[in-house]
Amino acid sequence: MTGNMQMDSLVFGLISAASLPLGAAVAMFWTPKRKMAAAMMAFGGGALLAALTIDLVAESVTKGEFYYVAAGCIIGGILYEVLNSILNSQGGFLRKRSTTITHFKKKKNKEFKILFQKIGQVRFIRHIPKNELHKIVPFIHKIDFEKGEKIFSKGEPGDEMFVVESGKIDIVSPDGKIVRSLNKNSAYGEIKVLKSEDHTDDAIATEKSVVWMLHKHDLENVAQHSPAIAEAMEHYLNIHIDAPEHLDEEEHQQESWVEGALDNTHAHGDAKHEEKKHGNAAMAIWLGILLDGIPESFVIGASFLVTQQHAGTEAAAGLSLSLLAGLFLSNFPEALSSSVGMRENKYSKFKIMLMWSSLMIITGLGALAGNIILDGASAEVFPLIQGMAAGAMLTMIAETMLPEAYEKGGSVVGLSTLAGFLMAIFFKEIG
Repeated sequence: MTGNMQMDSLVFGLISAASLPLGAAVAMFWTPKRKMAAAMMAFGGGALLAALTIDLVAESVTKGEFYYVAAGCIIGGILYEVLNSILNSQGGFLRKRSTTITHFKKKKNKEFKILFQKIGQVRFIRHIPKNELHKIVPFIHKIDFEKGEKIFSKGEPGDEMFVVESGKIDIVSPDGKIVRSLNKNSAYGEIKVLKSEDHTDDAIATEKSVVWMLHKHDLENVAQHSPAIAEAMEHYLNIHIDAPEHLDEEEHQQESWVEGALDNTHAHGDAKHEEKKHGNAAMAIWLGILLDGIPESFVIGASFLVTQQHAGTEAAAGLSLSLLAGLFLSNFPEALSSSVGMRENKYSKFKIMLMWSSLMIITGLGALAGNIILDGASAEVFPLIQGMAAGAMLTMIAETMLPEAYEKGGSVVGLSTLAGFLMAIFFKEIG
């Protein structure tokens, strides 16, 4: 302690964030095993949870300031959500494994839902076990047909089943009569594919059309490696051997099937491809990490003012050891995990270290700024500010740290979080 409140805010802000470049430096030569990384992340999350609960929320509540701190928590959480969403849309989700996974799941779920809504019109597809659907998804292609173009001709093998997404396709008999018109969401071809029959009619696009198509040879190749799909093909054919192509099911049954298919399809994304798509991803990543750190820096500066108010003198102003420990312990695994991901995405060591070191400096300056800006503020302002910081950080922990830890380590997360929680309380006890 220097005895100068502003200088102390700067110093303790730097100390709390010193584990950021430290974690990044460790990531340059060590990649922790998944369970180890999960345990460290959960430990840091638990320590930060305890620090927020004890030092920011509990103290304000015991002073009768619940409504101020509750309002602050709500505001802080909403602000974090809004800013985080904006940054993630620009590539900031790449800063952490958890936000990257969430982004790809949302993106892929949208794409899969559209796809399943279409191919779900094919009755045979709905008979494939839901946990096997992901095996055929890569072979379902979207194909465009110009007006007047033939999809197939009489006498050709029935090698394709398809669903019309847009446009109109007429099934025309050899004598020129329209046997059936296929409009949006109409399905065709499944029985001929499964029975290996030739087409007896022509299919012509009477306007520009788009279809989702699955070819017979792709389905058969998948079935060779999936007994469940092969069994579904045989079972369906035995039941519907004489069924017309246009038999429909109730709409609510199709909707239920789509939801079940989504639940059983796991989306995987390519972070490198996504980063190329976002030209300013590096800046968005940096701003995203900064967003995670702003609340903690501001609350450090505010904490000195709170303790000064209670003690009555600047010399007695200080920072809770448990809060400092919680911030330090949570920053290290966060920086380590994120830096490993950046390294895998071909970020240079210099750029990684520069990003985290600059954040440490900004955290220190943020603590100093918080102390200066809030100096002289009314007593009601402090629980509001502390609540905002707690709300933002709690939202961050719930959305990024703990989900990432569980995704990597599973059951190891529970006891690791508890250990971190108790460690922060221990620092409170000795501090």
